[in-house]
Order: sequence, then C-alpha cells, then structure tokens
Amino acid sequence: MAGLLPLTPDEAYYWVWSRHLQASYLDHPFMVAWWIRLGTDLLGPSVMGVRIVGVFASAGASLALISAGRCLWPQKPQAGLRAACLLNVTLLFGVGMASMTPDTPLMFFSALTLWALSHALYASQGNRQLFWWGLVGGCLGLAGDSKYTALFLALGIAGFVLCSSRRLWCRLGPWVSAGTAGLMVMPVLWWNATHHWASFAKQGGRAGVWHPARALDFLGELLAGQIGLATPLVFLCICIGLWRLWQSKQVSVLLWCLIPGGLIFIAHACGDRVQANWPSVLYPALALVGGGAGRYWKSAVVSSAFLCVAVTFQALWEPLPLAAHWNPILRQTAGWNRLADYLEKRAQEQGAQALVFEDYALASIMAYYHPERTIIIGQDVRWSYLGGLSRRTMDHVLIVRDVGYVFSGKDIVIRSTQRGARVRGYHVQYSEHVTGALLP
Repeated sequence: MAGLLPLTPDEAYYWVWSRHLQASYLDHPFMVAWWIRLGTDLLGPSVMGVRIVGVFASAGASLALISAGRCLWPQKPQAGLRAACLLNVTLLFGVGMASMTPDTPLMFFSALTLWALSHALYASQGNRQLFWWGLVGGCLGLAGDSKYTALFLALGIAGFVLCSSRRLWCRLGPWVSAGTAGLMVMPVLWWNATHHWASFAKQGGRAGVWHPARALDFLGELLAGQIGLATPLVFLCICIGLWRLWQSKQVSVLLWCLIPGGLIFIAHACGDRVQANWPSVLYPALALVGGGAGRYWKSAVVSSAFLCVAVTFQALWEPLPLAAHWNPILRQTAGWNRLADYLEKRAQEQGAQALVFEDYALASIMAYYHPERTIIIGQDVRWSYLGGLSRRTMDHVLIVRDVGYVFSGKDIVIRSTQRGARVRGYHVQYSEHVTGALLP
C-alpha cells in the first residue's frame, strides 16, 4: 500500500519539509521530515521513499508491544502478542502506518516508550534499572520530537511516578528519565524560542475556539471516530480491558498513561472538534490494555484484519465504484498528477512564468509533482518559517485557488472525473506582480 498509493497533500507538505531540514516547523516538530529525508535518500523521491521508514517502524512498534506485554503480564505470555495483533488491525495503525504523517513516528516512539517503561519497572536495582529509565526518557523525548501530543503520555508517566505506592519519585531512575527526555526535545524548544514560540502558539491556539452548545455533537464525533479507526471489535476489547484493569487495580501504569490524554481529549470535545487521528498517542497503550484482557481478541483480529484488507483493496484498485464524497482516500490521493499536467499546460498557453498557490497543501502536492517548465510559488504564511526558501516577485502568473467541493463551473479544474463524484475544484486566475516563496 505504501508503494502504490499516491501521496496525499499533507504528506507532500512534509516532503517539502524534508528538503529543508531544521530543528522544528510551524505545525509540528521535526521527526517526520527527518524520516522522509532518510527514506528518500535511500530510495529517491518516490512514494515508497517517502513512506519506507514508517513501514519498518510499524514492525518495530509491534515487537516493542510483544516485549512490553510479557513484562507487564508475566503470567500471560501471549498478552504482548495479542496487543501487537490488536494494534496492527486498527485502521489508524494498520493502514495509517502506510502513510507518512507526524502520527507515524509518534506511535512508533510511544510503543518504544511503553516497552522501555515496562522493563524499567521490573528491572533489578542499579545500573540496569538506570539504563531502562534513561531509555524511557530517550524514547519519550523522541515521541515529543514527533508530535506535541506526546506530552499527554509524559504527564501519565509522571503521574504514575509521583503517585505510585513504590515511591518511585525517591529513586534516581525517573529523574534520569526526565532529564533525558528534556535533552531530546531541546531542539524543538530552541527553535520555538528563536521563532517567538510560533509552533506552541499555533497548536495551543486550538483551545481558543469554543462552542459548548455543540458539545454533544463533538463528543459523538470523537466516540464514533475512535470506534471507526480502532474498528468496533477492537474497541470492544479495549473497553473490556479498561474495565478489568480498573477493577483489579493491576498494571496501573497503563491507566496512568491513558488518563491524562483521555481526559484532555474529552474536555476539548466539549467545545471543539477533536480530529480522529489526535488520540494516536494512546493507541499502543490501549492495545496493551486489550491484549492483557484477552477477551474476544481472536474475533477482533480476524474481523478487523478483513476490514483493513478491504480498505486497502478499495484504496488501491477501487473494486466498488464509490463516489469521491464517500471515499476519503480517493479525495486525498486521486488525480494530482493530472492536475499538475493540466496546470502546466494552462500556464504555457497563457505565457505565465509561474503557478501561485495560496493553500499550503495544494502548493506542496504540486511541488512534489513539479511541472518541469513552470515555477511553483506558495503564499501561505507557513513558508516564512521554513528556512532556505527564497522569495520572488514575478509578473504574469496563474493563481490557483481552492474553491471547495463543486460539481462544475467556469475556469474550474476538476481533479477526478468519476461520475457523480463530489470533488474539490480550483479556480485559475491570471494575475500580475505576485510575491511568494519559491518551492522545490
């Protein structure tokens, strides 16, 4: 799937990042850009090159959960394997790891954090325990270098250390872990400090929009989204595991890892929409919870694996002729190369020197397909935070604007020609004297 499915606009945006490596970016920390750069250096700027590191990371995360489950439930030797199976048949992980977004490294390093934490809790005293606690901090810091929601996992681990009956806060290991995590996220902190804390302000500003009258709608969307991405039977396994864990008071570290993030997402949904992928940081811990319970896990794995395979087949070969309105993968991936060819031809006909895009995602996907004889210029404010992009003022350009979902219209470029599809369209406007960032 990673090699055959075309890039989405957001993936192309992160690919643009990878051409200009830096300590952080306006939207997210740096890890996704570095992963893409590693893959494209190995395999070239192909779709597989962009995504290959995430494919191997999914295997690494699975092995980490198997080992973590064996430590957390020594009396249940299959708990870790069950957890890995449950995680892999969720749509968010099983299909999502075939794409390259900040959630891809986030879920990998979250799984590694739980693996290191499970060993740290049961390791003997001395250097061995300090090593595992240091590894916890390192993996947690790398998760923070992937996406800011790793903070919720950090809060859970800190709460467990402070409230544990084992008085873990009196030991050196957790403090070594905290220091290591702080060192790992220092590049992101440094970049924000030298850019007026722009990234923190952008992500923190999501809490500024508040619509409590729509709380029930947002909470319903959050629940439905997680049931869909986890798949219904896996979601049931997780709920059973949470209930048993709550009753038995065992392995409370997993509950602590889940509670801060869960409460924050629920609180946010009381006034604003929680995007379905935001809870991805919780998925490795949720899979361990479901694997530890072990109820209905075989039925969940079989049915959910069938669903993942069906989604993959539909994404790649479209055996069912669904309209684009009901096919989000089609809307995200289909027709970008045709749009690039069309716009290049239109620019040549008009004698335009460049194509100018106001939307960052559209600019990125067009830069990836890169019309050979046409310059690509982006006008979004995000480009001002991307080092190495030169600004240029040009005459005689075509400005391409996203006009949302349309059926037809004058000067509208339709990306997909499926009958009955409701797809995005773009208005092409001839203009002069435009300034913007020159994209790769």
